[in-house]
Amino acid sequence: MINLPDPIRWFVRRWTIKSTSRKLITEAGWDQKNLLLVVFLLGLGGAVLEGATFALLALTLELLSSDSALSSEKTSFWGISWLANLDLTKQFVVIVASVVLCQVIKSVFQVLNNQLSTTLGARTAFRVQQKVLDSVLALKFSTASRYKIGELTNMVATPADSTAQLLIQCLAFVTNIITSLAYVLVMCLISVPLFLAATILFSIVLLLQKFVGRKIGSISYQLGLQQGDLTRKMVEGIGALRLVHTFQCQDFFRQQIRVMQKKYIETMQKLNSRMSLLGPISDSVLLIGLGFFLLLGFFLFKGERSTLLPDLLTFIAVLNRLSGKITQNSSTWSYIKLYLGRIGIVDDLLEVSQQESEEPGYLVVSDIRKSIVFKDIFLKYDSRQENALCGININWPAHTSLALVGPSGGGKSSIVDLLLGLYEPTGGSIQIDEQDLFCVNKASWRSMVGVVSQDTILFNASIEDNLLFAKPDSLEFELIQALKIADAWDFVSQLPQGIKTQIGERGFILSGGQRQRIAIARALLRKPKILILDEATSALDSQAEQNVQSTIDSLGRGTTRLIIAHRLSTIIGADQICVLDKGVIVEAGNHAELLSANGMYASLWRKQIGDNGALVF
Repeated sequence: MINLPDPIRWFVRRWTIKSTSRKLITEAGWDQKNLLLVVFLLGLGGAVLEGATFALLALTLELLSSDSALSSEKTSFWGISWLANLDLTKQFVVIVASVVLCQVIKSVFQVLNNQLSTTLGARTAFRVQQKVLDSVLALKFSTASRYKIGELTNMVATPADSTAQLLIQCLAFVTNIITSLAYVLVMCLISVPLFLAATILFSIVLLLQKFVGRKIGSISYQLGLQQGDLTRKMVEGIGALRLVHTFQCQDFFRQQIRVMQKKYIETMQKLNSRMSLLGPISDSVLLIGLGFFLLLGFFLFKGERSTLLPDLLTFIAVLNRLSGKITQNSSTWSYIKLYLGRIGIVDDLLEVSQQESEEPGYLVVSDIRKSIVFKDIFLKYDSRQENALCGININWPAHTSLALVGPSGGGKSSIVDLLLGLYEPTGGSIQIDEQDLFCVNKASWRSMVGVVSQDTILFNASIEDNLLFAKPDSLEFELIQALKIADAWDFVSQLPQGIKTQIGERGFILSGGQRQRIAIARALLRKPKILILDEATSALDSQAEQNVQSTIDSLGRGTTRLIIAHRLSTIIGADQICVLDKGVIVEAGNHAELLSANGMYASLWRKQIGDNGALVF
């Protein structure tokens, strides 16, 4: 069995173990294989020139220490027999010129290598960032909801930066190994016994480095997780500045951040303390060994006084450069493990089983012809002990309106989540024209749905861009028509740049009612077959609510509508009303039927009616 060097064995073992992050890095690097090959060849060329420089340097020192030109035997030993035909002066000039030329070409190679390595790292980093972002966007909603925004943000940002650094470090590591091999060749040509002694010395150094650096990988992984927690907390705080200022909790937030920063700094110090030992240990052992080489070299070359000084000086110079490369590679190896640890945080995220997929042959739909039927639906979220829905049965004919009402936490939003395919029921099925919803092509299904929720989400962009998010190929007149239907055109047309106006983060330049009307326009722009209104008019005044409601009602002939409302005046005309409480439908019927039943719906209705018949909010 071949006994591979420890770093190579570790690398092979780590890379052959199934890991989505390492597979991602390999694929991203392979996409840039041509550039990778150029960088490798530049590194190889630089290593060859470095070895040639020291071989020529040995000849230069020998010429300086003797009064005669190099013999044909000596020049043949170094593979340059033609040099023996020249006299002493010409030999010296040619060798010195060759040394200078080798170093100049090597410097050019090194500059190109550094520049192309940086380019390669940047391209690969962007490729990884695209892949991770695509994976985040492809996550099942039920999976994505387990993560916090800061965690996902960190997972998109950290692996990309770490991949660029990892690739640069790996290329430097390979280049240093090739250069080290060139040094080894030169040392063996000078003296095999001295080289064997050097090998023993370096083995001691590697054992010491292995002992010191054993826990660097695990500490770096822990550091990556702590960095993610810190980023998440900062994103949460910055995203909730209004709340922070309103409750005057800046000091509380700062204290939480400082505690997390302290833990991060402690882990970083622990990592740095281990990494900082590697260089000094190597240097100390090598300096101690230097004296040993001087003594050993003296005895090895004492019978050849003419070559003692040149060979010994060249050997020590090469050994010094080799020790520098080994020290550099030990540090580089530590960084490779560090960046691999940081990239590993996305392993779970990139698992295919976590991602939403479309099975070939799933039914593509374009409309609802008969009905949507909930058959004995149960739903339990991973984060909750009890069921969110228990035995839900609804027969909802196409092109009619269904309203869901009841106390908060009753299960209304859970029904919407199931209808959108964001979660799968833990029991029962949802039938779309007698076809199971989860055997329907998700893209075709969601393209038919328009959603307006109470928690209005607008982007930091123009009103036009926010509308185009729903239907990117819309023409300007279609945008204006949707705004008019949503009773939003009057205020939009008065803005400085009209629909081109930038509305800021979460639409902060608009009022709550204006934001909600933009969201309604965005949903209506799609001309949806299914319209879901989740407290869609809660931020509107009574007049605006009436205008929007009457417009939506007039569009309702070809639309199947689901309405969630606490304000019961908005669902009086609904074809079917289901009252939910603790995940169970406790009543069902139309407005008149539920009032005459004198149950929960009638009780809620009376609470919203004053003595004079006016609604109370």
